[in-house]
Amino acid sequence: MKKKRSESLARDGRAVRNAKPIPDKETDFSDIPESTEEELRRARRVGRPKSARPARHVIAIRIDPHC
Repeated sequence: MKKKRSESLARDGRAVRNAKPIPDKETDFSDIPESTEEELRRARRVGRPKSARPARHVIAIRIDPHC
């Protein structure tokens, strides 16, 4: 049995589609505290760790089945 979308969910979807991006110069960052030196020292990089091996290359081979 399929659930009905609630009215608030539908309204939220419209709000997201109608949202306009705010340029950085209009964003108020005054309530965000500056990072301390200790916080910056403890910060960790997010994402895939760097590999010690060199990058791999993709190779595609097509072989005729009648050979």
